[in-house]
Order: sequence, then C-alpha cells, then structure tokens
Amino acid sequence: FFGNSVIQKKITIIIIILSLCVVCAIILSFVNVHDDFVELSNFFRGYMGRRLLIQEKRLVYRDRVERDDVVQTEKAKQQYWQGGYGTQNGGVNFIKLEEKLSPASMMDEASAISPVTTSSLLPPVTTTALLPPGADDSWVDIIKPGMPVVRRFIEDQEAEWRELDYQIEVGKPPKSFCSFIRQYDWNMFTVDGLTQKEIEERKNLLNQFRKWKKRKRKTFNIVVTERARREMADQEEEKNKKRTPPSK
Repeated sequence: FFGNSVIQKKITIIIIILSLCVVCAIILSFVNVHDDFVELSNFFRGYMGRRLLIQEKRLVYRDRVERDDVVQTEKAKQQYWQGGYGTQNGGVNFIKLEEKLSPASMMDEASAISPVTTSSLLPPVTTTALLPPGADDSWVDIIKPGMPVVRRFIEDQEAEWRELDYQIEVGKPPKSFCSFIRQYDWNMFTVDGLTQKEIEERKNLLNQFRKWKKRKRKTFNIVVTERARREMADQEEEKNKKRTPPSK
C-alpha cells in the first residue's frame, strides 16, 4: 500500500508538470500570434507607404530606371533626327527676338505714365520653347513639372522589403485578434463574411507578410550569427595574447 501511494504521488506530480508545460506552451503560442497580429499592422503601413512611393515614381527599381532611360533616349534621338532638326544650324535652334526702338523722350514719357519692365516686353520662355517642335514629352521627362527630382531605389531598402510584390492588390488586415488567428493560422475566411474579392486580397496580404517575416527572420539570424562569430574571434584573440609571453 505504501508503494502504491508513492507511485500515485509521482504520477500526480508528473501530470501537474506536464499540464503546466502545456499551459505555458499555449500561452507562448498566443503571445507569438499576438505579436504577429501587431506586426501585421506595422507591415501593412510600411507596405502601402512604399507602394504609394512606387506609384508616385519616388521609389523605383534601379534596373528599370536604367532601361527606361536608354529607351527614352533612343526614342528622343530618333524623333529628333527624323524631324530634320539635327541638320539645321548644326542642331541649334535660334529664337528670333524683335526689338522696337523709340526716342528716349517718348520712353521716359511713357514710363512716367505706365512703367514698362523687360519681362512685359518679352514673351515667357519655357523649357519646351527651346526644344524642336513636335518633340516627344520623353525628351524632357527629367524636368517635367511634377516629376520628383530625388528618387530612392528599392534595392537600397532593407532586405525584407526588396523581394515583395508591390503590383498585386492587397486587402486591409483583420480587425480582431480572433479573425487573425482564423485566417492566418487556420486559413478560414468564410466565417468573417468576406466577399471573394476581399478573400483574395486578404490572402495576398498574408502571403506578402509571410514572405516579409521569413526574410526578416533570416536576416536577423545572419546578423546574430555574424555577431557571435566576431565575439568568439575576439575572445580567442584575447586568449592568444594572454598565452603569448611579453617580449623582452
């Protein structure tokens, strides 16, 4: 009887420990999922912000810009030479300015009545007035009004933002934590009453988030590994210095 009671106590202790481990695992799992839920909102703001910059052409792909510049330059050259403007006056266009002279007394009298400035005598000159007529807009894409002067490249962004697809349509993140668990972990979208288009856009958002999170974790692991290697190398170097006797 005494042996059975000891065994029962051991079994009870083991069951309690296992139960606590299961409860702790569930709590940690919910904490991680909640962190993903909060991080999804931050990812959505960062993704939509970069997508807006891409639409405004303030954030571009470096290879695409170089390719477009080459194409536009060749197109502008062809239009320039086909129009015959390159053979006139050595490729330089002259603007004829006419000046009407009058006696000084008349100018003084007229200026006393209504002051005349040089800007009112000359027509406004713009960048397009200096170009050959019929030239395509691509000739002045760099100085076109509204075109951003400073651009940033996607290749210069953090590694987790470079490989995302900014052309697909994405939906808004789930509003509640329960909806996020159902959609992100269990892939259940019909419970929340979403339309087929909303389901497709929500899936696109979650897929981009998974790709972003995977790349971010990989980058973090690389950084941690490199840091640990540097620390180990520094420790090994310190040990070698201590072992080496000082030279006399």
